[in-house]
Amino acid sequence: QQFNDQNLRVLTESFYWSDETKKWMGMQKSIWNFDSIGNEIYFESLFWDQYNQKWTGQLKYTIQINYTDSVGEIIYYNWNQETSAWVYNSKQIKKKDGFGHLVLQEDYYWDSYNQLWIGGGKMEYAYDASGRQIMNAGYHWDQSLKIWVGDYKSENRYDQNDREIFYAGYN
Repeated sequence: QQFNDQNLRVLTESFYWSDETKKWMGMQKSIWNFDSIGNEIYFESLFWDQYNQKWTGQLKYTIQINYTDSVGEIIYYNWNQETSAWVYNSKQIKKKDGFGHLVLQEDYYWDSYNQLWIGGGKMEYAYDASGRQIMNAGYHWDQSLKIWVGDYKSENRYDQNDREIFYAGYN
């Protein structure tokens, strides 16, 4: 294992002893990178290709964070064996409020044929002054209309003793 100057793990490698070859053989390798304040911004997982005797991609993601408006975007990649390159798989956009509560999450999937992101699902959340979740709503992407379409919504209200005094669910 290797750690950076912030004492965050940036590399792990796993090996096993081969009785057949009398050598240590690679199994798994993971690589991380962090921004200057310690937030993870990159991860890559590789496995040892015994046939080609090299590390080969398995999974990778990158994280971009906009600290001004608390929006984060995570892009996931898969390894394409034919092209020996990382290719888009999916992405997730998350937004948090000033208290760190998740208020929006959007999921997208990569359409490799048309070379564009297609909406998958979307969630919205709201909170009261005490930080209790008082609304959540779910949506799916309508590809023909190119819009988010509501699937459900629920709302809650609480009294000063944290007892739920109102609930409504909509489909």
